[in-house]
This record gives sequence, C-alpha cells and structure tokens, in this order.
Amino acid sequence: MREMAGAWQMTVEHKFGLFSTEQKEADPLAASEESQPKPCPPEVTPHYIWIEFLVQRFEIAKYCSSDQVEIFASLLQRSLSLNIGGWKGSMNRHVAAIGPRFKLLTLGLSLLHADVIPNATIRNVLREKIYSTAFDYFSSAPKCPTQGEKRLREDIIILIKFWTAMFSDKKYLTASQLVPPDNQDTRSNLDITVGSRQQATQGWINTYPLSSGMSTISKKSGMSKKTNRGTQLHKYYMKRRTLLLSLLLPSLLLAFQYLVTWHTIDADAPELSHILCWTPTDPPTGLSYFSSMYPPHPLTAQYGVKVLRSFPPDAILFYIPQIVQALRYDKVRAGKD
Repeated sequence: MREMAGAWQMTVEHKFGLFSTEQKEADPLAASEESQPKPCPPEVTPHYIWIEFLVQRFEIAKYCSSDQVEIFASLLQRSLSLNIGGWKGSMNRHVAAIGPRFKLLTLGLSLLHADVIPNATIRNVLREKIYSTAFDYFSSAPKCPTQGEKRLREDIIILIKFWTAMFSDKKYLTASQLVPPDNQDTRSNLDITVGSRQQATQGWINTYPLSSGMSTISKKSGMSKKTNRGTQLHKYYMKRRTLLLSLLLPSLLLAFQYLVTWHTIDADAPELSHILCWTPTDPPTGLSYFSSMYPPHPLTAQYGVKVLRSFPPDAILFYIPQIVQALRYDKVRAGKD
C-alpha cells in the first residue's frame, strides 16, 4: 500500500492524468483557420480505475488497519490543495475530469465520516482541502461534456453521491468534533498534517493539568473560549457547505435529462431512487413524465406530482390543458391527487 501511495504521489508531482495542466482550447470565433476548435480532455481513465480501487480498499481498511488509514489520509492531504482558481490548482478542471475529482473528494468525506482520524486538526485541514478542491472546479468556465454516454452517466451518479455525502456532512460539523481537546498540541498537529517534519519553535507550554486550586472563573473562561472557537468553525463550514451545495445543484439539474431517459426508466435503473430527493424542476418537465415520451413508472410519477405541488395554483393554471392531456397516460394513477 505504501508503494502504491508513492506511485500516486509521483503522478501528482509530475502532473499526470487527473493532475495534469489544463490545455487551452481554441476559440470557435478565432480569426485564423489554423486554430481548429476541438476539445482537449485529459487522460483520466487510469486515475478513474485507481480511485475505484482505493474506495473499495478503504471500506476494508477502516475496520482492520489503522496504518492503512494513515496512508489514505496522507495520500489525500498530498493530492488536494487549498488553492481556489488560478494556475495553482492541483487538479485538472476539464469537464472530462469531473468524475475522478469528485470520486476522490467523496472518498475524503468517507474518511472523515468514518471517525477513524482521532486528531481534530488533521480532520479540519482535510475538510478544508476537500471543500477548496470542490470549489476550485467551479472557478473555470462551463464546458460541454466530452465523455461518452456511459461515462457521462457514471459521472452524474458520482456527483449525486458527492452531493449526498456533502449534505450529510452537517451532522459531523459539531463544535466538539471541530475543536481539538485541551491537551492536544495544535501547532505540531498542523505540521504533521501538511507533511512537515520540522517542528516549529513553540515557546512555553503548560504540560500540567488544571490544579484544583485554580479559580472557577479561569476554568469557565477557558471553556468559553473553546466553545466560541468551535461555534465559529461550525458557522464557517456551514456557510461553505451551503454554498457548495447550491453550486452543485444546477449541475445536477442540467444532468437530469441524461440520467432520466426512456431506457433507464424502462429498465428500472437503481439510480432512479435518487429522483425523489432532487429539487423540483419546471412544470413542463414534470408533466413530461406523464406523457408518451417516457414509460410509466411510480418514481417518475411521484416526482412529477412533487414538481406540480411546488408551484402556486396561479402558475399551474397555465398548464391545465397539458395536465388534462397527461391524465390519459397516467397509468399508475399518481396524478389523481
């Protein structure tokens, strides 16, 4: 496992695959005919397979090997970056690399949610890098997908899983989990987190516990400072989490047409189970699931009803003819309500 982590680190340092530098694509409005507009996606298939193996390996290691958990934490710390935007980003921002990027970030959230890292400072730094790397993807201009239909559908499912993991991250953002204990040396832990082996000069540190003769006011003052710090971190991460979820939501709504198709509905694909958790779209899209465009299915019918109920009656009045027409194809009787 250590040899594999070393090979992974080499791809990061030499900027291979997922960590390659983004190439500038030609402008369709270029004046010269020599500038041919064509996509320049990075070759991320090796990292795609690699990350899939790491995800499966972590599901085993978190129960039986603390050494491998440390390797996973170190691998993620060295792969992710705190930079957002600019040329210092650690990963390629091309749309073809969206799958491996967010699959690796989902692995990082799984590592945090598994509660296998006892050090609070290491957890905070890793969470900050996960959030920053996710924000970094949205710092570039939108691009059309270059993946095939199968890979694009897989990338959409990865985005849904990351959104779900980020949504559940709220219960792990309590003040007690964000603030390290009083006997934990924050500065040295931060040095370990970023990979520095040189210990900084730390001055005088009181290694003795609080004596019984210390006043109650001093003890309460120390506890209040710790509580205030935990509250500030909680508010900070909650704001970033809300912003990130709002950025991911439009991408998932645009991907809706690729995920919910005639073939996925007819085959009763497992990813259709996520449809009831998605935010409502516009009324024409909701009504289309009662038309002849799609085969009847209980989940799409429930989602169509959810969309119609999310709008006020004044807005639905404009779609009365379409609703009456949709009742002809409502074989599951979901629209009778």
